[in-house]
Amino acid sequence: MKSVLLISILAAASLVIASADDAPPIKKGIGSWNPKITVDKLSRLHVSWYYTWSLDPKSDDGSRPMEFVPMFWNGNTVTPENIRKVKDNRNVINVLGFNEPDHPDQSNMTVDQCLALWPQIMSTGKRLGSPAPGGNLQWLDEFMSKADKLGYRVDFIALHKYPDYTNPKAVDEFEHWLIAVHDKYHKPIWVTEFGTADVTKWHLQQKNKPSEALAEAFLVKTVKMLERLDFVERYAWFADNCEGEYSLSPLYQKDGDGFTEMGKLYKDANGIEGDNSPGNFR
Repeated sequence: MKSVLLISILAAASLVIASADDAPPIKKGIGSWNPKITVDKLSRLHVSWYYTWSLDPKSDDGSRPMEFVPMFWNGNTVTPENIRKVKDNRNVINVLGFNEPDHPDQSNMTVDQCLALWPQIMSTGKRLGSPAPGGNLQWLDEFMSKADKLGYRVDFIALHKYPDYTNPKAVDEFEHWLIAVHDKYHKPIWVTEFGTADVTKWHLQQKNKPSEALAEAFLVKTVKMLERLDFVERYAWFADNCEGEYSLSPLYQKDGDGFTEMGKLYKDANGIEGDNSPGNFR
């Protein structure tokens, strides 16, 4: 009887270990705006969380064990109804603040406008991420300084970063930038957007000619770096589908029914050295 019991315990333990090994990296997520790409399809990307730049999850949310993180995109989304919806949702743990308020074509908000609404978002009682500026860290500095003086809660820092991925030093410079931000605020960091953008569209120089090989190498090396940094709590690639200056960045085909080569790489990407070389897909 004891032998049977011991075997049963060992078998159960092996299942738990196997399940843990098969679980997606807790940090890795995805920004998804394409309604054709369901939670079921996102789960095949081997991510643990997703967001939609809105307060609304995918239509099949809950069909897979994946965390949805809502975002108050701009000031118009901070309404009593939306505050109550987020507050009452027991499945919501984390909330993202305003999206690129420093950009006129995004949420386009001043620091003071964001701070005027911040107590309402705090009232949800959820873990709260800072507004994510589109590269203007002076905007973030002003927000964090004023929030601190007002006694407002910010639980983690949300950042966007699109370095020149053709630069051989891009990942190292990205890492040093993250370390500097963490050293300033001493809070966990969420990189809620990063990807392979053609920065010449933003009137910036590129070191080399863009190519799929350089894009793939950047993805793999960056994920390893983000997994290695303890203070990076979450990260999300941009995006499931995208075009224009992000033409080498999408993880899914346009119809949403299959991975691109970048998607295959992101699916398998982790922090293990020597794994996930570009071109080696499962």
